[in-house]
Amino acid sequence: MDYNLENLETFFVVKRSQKQINNKNYDSATLAHLRLNFLFKKDPSLETFIQYSKNPFRKFNKRELIGLGARFNLENDFKAGIGIMNENEEDLSTISDNTLRISSYFHSEFLIDENIVFDLSAFLQPAINSFSDYKATLIGQFDFHINENFKISLQYNTFYDSKPPTNALKKEEGFATVFSYNFD
Repeated sequence: MDYNLENLETFFVVKRSQKQINNKNYDSATLAHLRLNFLFKKDPSLETFIQYSKNPFRKFNKRELIGLGARFNLENDFKAGIGIMNENEEDLSTISDNTLRISSYFHSEFLIDENIVFDLSAFLQPAINSFSDYKATLIGQFDFHINENFKISLQYNTFYDSKPPTNALKKEEGFATVFSYNFD
């Protein structure tokens, strides 16, 4: 969900996934992410975010993030951000790890047709005290704009964690169908 004003852009997403075996729920995953981008007359803008995720599929109990940084509009459809974030991660054995990370990303959109956009985002999050401890994510999706406010996205994502929680995989990939509504 997006809600934008002249000097503030907001982005809020909630995702819930369920894994089923023989039509019975086996486990579920949750993601909630809120981002506020405070706009100024000139770049950069100031953005802050908070995120909570629980994902036993990826072998972690929870991951909590809070961050602050600068966002740059490099061109009309190309944005980059750099900042700092605190990550609190707990594995399925309830062992916690608290890490201060650099938060960086690139985001670009490519117009394919009148109502179809290819959207590409890349994130890199190295630990401040050890650059060999990093997380990287790549998300590519085709957005099909049904009308001014509603879109359906077909998404591919890949995630890499150089030091994952106990028993978790270093690399994971996934596909998703995402439904979005913009309240502007």
